[in-house]
Amino acid sequence: MDIKINFLVIYLTILTLACIDFTDTSEYQAYWFNKGNKFLNEHKYAEAIEAYNRVLEANSSHKDAWLNKGKALTDSGKFIEALDAYDAAVETDPNFKEAWFNKANTFYRLNKYDKAIETYDKVLEIDPNFTDALYGKGKIFAESGRHNEAIDSYTSFLEKNPQDKRVLVSRGFSYANLERYGDAVSSYDAALIVDSEFDEAWYYKGIALTNQGNYDGALIALNKALIFNPHHKGAWEAQMQLIYSTKEYTTINYVFYNNYSIVIPLGWWMIEIDEELEKYSNNTLFAGGFYAASDNKTDAGVVITVLRSNVSDFDKDAQIFLDSTQKYGLDAGYDIDYLQVNKTIINGKNTLLVEYLEDQGDSIIHSINAHVYCTPEIIVDVNQYTIDPKKFEVFITTFNFIINSIEC
Repeated sequence: MDIKINFLVIYLTILTLACIDFTDTSEYQAYWFNKGNKFLNEHKYAEAIEAYNRVLEANSSHKDAWLNKGKALTDSGKFIEALDAYDAAVETDPNFKEAWFNKANTFYRLNKYDKAIETYDKVLEIDPNFTDALYGKGKIFAESGRHNEAIDSYTSFLEKNPQDKRVLVSRGFSYANLERYGDAVSSYDAALIVDSEFDEAWYYKGIALTNQGNYDGALIALNKALIFNPHHKGAWEAQMQLIYSTKEYTTINYVFYNNYSIVIPLGWWMIEIDEELEKYSNNTLFAGGFYAASDNKTDAGVVITVLRSNVSDFDKDAQIFLDSTQKYGLDAGYDIDYLQVNKTIINGKNTLLVEYLEDQGDSIIHSINAHVYCTPEIIVDVNQYTIDPKKFEVFITTFNFIINSIEC
């Protein structure tokens, strides 16, 4: 009898458990919500959306699941569906400021600026200290050419976050667009007080100073931008434009890597600052080049490379360089003929000077290379190549000028 009763109890327990909806438990929802967050952080948006859907099937009022589902949809480029998710979140909680904010950002990405501003205002109505909404409004005003309103938004933001260098530069940009260059420079200077190495602040300050006619100050500012970001093409182009348009200068001091610099004569312009250094050797810290600004820009070029090194013996390293250059030519399928090899001292630095011809079959390139041993750890390599060997003597003066100006 006892055995029969026990079986009956077990049967009834199983039947009861089978009728329970485990998806309605907080543990179930927390499990899938956390899983969705993990997928979202890993940029696995489809998996994240599916996880949040499981939460919402169990609890359609889970506002954070609606919010994060909206984020996943936004990051997937599904903006309309994202708006629906944010709407569901604020239906659950009309004061859910994070959902309103993300909805505003989505309107911005859809270029629906009026709706975005209206929604940012809703965020600020709920929480006047939600300063990212002020920044969002400022960005839209600036992009719409409404710079006075942008300045007002940025200034309101800065009253609460005076150390935000990003917004200080954005405000300076709007001042500059209103030709209030003095105010722009002041805003950039405030950003530089926060971060003296902020290359964007130096760059935009250089542009503002150029527009004020303060060319010396502009060159200093643009050069600072290059010190802290050697790959800032805008700063280089602004310098060259300043030189060519004003004719105030015949040379430009170009900082190409940290505190290393050269002087580029008027008549040469930048072709590239190579950001994909991995295609060079692992020891390459910087690579950039210049063309001769002649009728045929392929007449000549200069390539500057900064290399890591560990030089204990100048003569031995020089021979390694010569051997590796010749091997490079053979691997590329053309001969290298050394015309002269000189070991000398330039500005107190051991320098290997090598002049050679590269026979590429259909053309012969006349090159000269300076391997400057700046420190035991750093070599600066300057290579000038001339496509038309007859013009080698024309361009050699530029090469000599550049290598004699190297500071390191």
